[in-house]
Amino acid sequence: MAAPTPPQGDVEDLELAGEGKAEAEAEEEEAAAAAAEEDKDDKESNKSESESESEEEEEAWYSSGFFPAPKLLRSGEERDVSWSELFFDLVFVVVFARGGDELREQLNAGGGPLAVARYMSFGLHFGRVWLVYNQYMTRYGNDDLFHKLVTPLFMLGVCVMSIHLAGLMETLGAPNFPAFCVGAVWCSAVLIFMWARIAWHMRGSLRHMALLMGICPDLTAALGWALLGAGVVPVAWRMTGLYTLFVVVFFMPIVPIILLPCVWPQMSLDAPAPCHKRYCCRAKKPDGLVGCLPVALAPLHIEHFTERFGCFTIIVLGELVDDISQNTTVHTNAYYATIALCFLIIYMFKLLHFDTNAHEDMNFHALRRDRFTGILWMICNFSKWGAYALCGSGLAMICEALNVIPSVPPSSSPSPSPHSG
Repeated sequence: MAAPTPPQGDVEDLELAGEGKAEAEAEEEEAAAAAAEEDKDDKESNKSESESESEEEEEAWYSSGFFPAPKLLRSGEERDVSWSELFFDLVFVVVFARGGDELREQLNAGGGPLAVARYMSFGLHFGRVWLVYNQYMTRYGNDDLFHKLVTPLFMLGVCVMSIHLAGLMETLGAPNFPAFCVGAVWCSAVLIFMWARIAWHMRGSLRHMALLMGICPDLTAALGWALLGAGVVPVAWRMTGLYTLFVVVFFMPIVPIILLPCVWPQMSLDAPAPCHKRYCCRAKKPDGLVGCLPVALAPLHIEHFTERFGCFTIIVLGELVDDISQNTTVHTNAYYATIALCFLIIYMFKLLHFDTNAHEDMNFHALRRDRFTGILWMICNFSKWGAYALCGSGLAMICEALNVIPSVPPSSSPSPSPHSG
């Protein structure tokens, strides 16, 4: 016998009740999801606020004390260029500008290639001093009170060298040369003091690295400048002495980077291995055994180091714009066209340096790929600064040559005779 079917009205009531229950459950699920989303947003906002507060605490230069022990700063740690470092770059750009003024003065006076050679000798030493100081600051500079005090001491030596550049593009026997050497010795002494502090606090391979790649090159530089300033080297040999001193102190810290880690040929300047690991140099001792030298390369903070190069380069390019921006009383189409073309050349330098990277992934950067590509990258950027400075001096001389009101020659027509009718 078939089961009795419920009335049609009851069926419709049951269907409506089921739909209302489903809608209520959907609304409850939506309300729960919205509440969970709000909780998630609140947690993220609280987390971001706590992170911002922690970043503000980390950015305070006195947060770790006035004179904390030095700490090796690794890649991956968030780090920005400090105001002290930007001010440091401005001081060096002023030095390059002063040298460019002296070079142009000597070239206008007929100085010739010797003036350019002297300019390059001083420019190489200034660039090397900037590079060595920033290699230290990239590894250990945390903008504490110690570095806030030692940085102006270092810049004082740079200023001493800057104010005694006058006359050195003409001859290295100028009276200013001994005082210039005093400034160079002062800068080397400050660097020796900074690296000695690292050697005192650090242990193991980092101490050896501070001695071998920090103190030894700067001690050699201080001794060389002292001999040059004391007049031990004759004037005729001083330019040769300047270039020899640069080659020695520039490549002295590079040779250990190339030779020491011979058992790890793919080591980069951002060495990921622990800094206490012993990298062996297979050099036979007098007894015939193979010895190990406990020296490891303290890795660079590559993101910060490349940013330092970029900041200095953009300031140098700004100084080139200042060189071609001269007060003028000449309002000719040729002068304004020359200014525009000179500015276009400087802008092309900017595009060349900052806008030609194939990719922005720092994992493929030359400093991180291999130690040889890293050294080559530093040398190429180092050389570009000299090329920018020389090109800027040439562009400024072109603008100066056109920024002259042409003299009107006296009329060659005969003056009328007083007796002429």
